[in-house]
Amino acid sequence: VDGTSVILRQNRAQAQKKAIAAGLRKAVYRTILKNMGEAAMIQYQSRIDGAILKEADQYVQSYRMMSRKVNSKDRLLKVKLDVVVDLTAVNEAIRSLHLTDTKKGKSRLLFLVQEQVLRAGAQGRKSAIRIESDKLGVAERRLMYKFARAGYTPVSPRGQREPARPGQIHAAVSGDVDASRALGNLYGCPFVITASATVERERGGAVVGLANARVIRVDDGAVIAIRSKQIRIRRARGARGYRSALARASTRLADSLLPEVKRAFPPPVRAAVPVKTASPQVRR
Repeated sequence: VDGTSVILRQNRAQAQKKAIAAGLRKAVYRTILKNMGEAAMIQYQSRIDGAILKEADQYVQSYRMMSRKVNSKDRLLKVKLDVVVDLTAVNEAIRSLHLTDTKKGKSRLLFLVQEQVLRAGAQGRKSAIRIESDKLGVAERRLMYKFARAGYTPVSPRGQREPARPGQIHAAVSGDVDASRALGNLYGCPFVITASATVERERGGAVVGLANARVIRVDDGAVIAIRSKQIRIRRARGARGYRSALARASTRLADSLLPEVKRAFPPPVRAAVPVKTASPQVRR
C-alpha cells in the first residue's frame, strides 16, 4: 500500500510518520473491506472508523518501507509500504463491535475547488486566469451549500489552522489522488470532492460556464464519481455574467453529484421535528 501526508512547517520526520500511519490504515481498511463487503462498510463506517481504523497500527504485525518520495514544491511526502495485517485481531475486533443500527456522526466532506477565467489573447490563443481569494469562490460556495442542505458538513481548506497551499489544491484538482487523500487525512474527511469551474466569453457575447468534479474516497483512493456540467448564458454582461455562469454550472454539478455521494457516504439521519398541533379552543 502507499501513504501520503502533507509536510507542515518543513517537518519531514512528522510527515513521514503520518504517511506511514495513512498506509497502515489503508492496509487494515482493505482487510475489513474484504471481510465485510462494501455494503456493510458503508452501513457501519462510523463505528469501524472509531473502533478499528483510528488505531490501525494495533492490527499490524509488521511493515517494511519500500520507497519514500518527497514533492518539495507541493510539500507532499509519499511512502510505499509492505504491510502484514493481523487477520485474527481484525476479525476479533469486528465481532466485538456487535454491529447493529448506529447513529452516524457528522459526515465531513472536503471541497478542493479551483475557479478560473479563460480569455482570448493574441492570435486567438487562450490563457487561464486563476481566481485566487481567501474567501469562498462562487462555485465553491454553491457546491458546499448544496451538500450542507443535504445534511453533510462541508469543509474548506481556507481558514483552517493549517491551510492548504495553492500548489496542493492544484495538484489534487489536476488529478493527483495522493494529494487529495493527504489533504483529506489532514482535515479528518473520509471523502474529498475536487472541482474545477471555468468561465469564458464567446465571440458573440455569450458566457459559457463549465464545472467538473471527482469524488474520492480517502481510505483507498477510489474515485466514486466523475461529473461535468456546462451552461451558456446569452447576452451576459460584465463580471455579473461570469459569476452567474459559475454559479449555475456549479449548482447543476452539485445536483448530479449528490445521489452518487449519498450511495457511497450516506449523510446523518436528521431527527424528525415534532409537529405542533393547535390547542383546541374552549368556549366559556
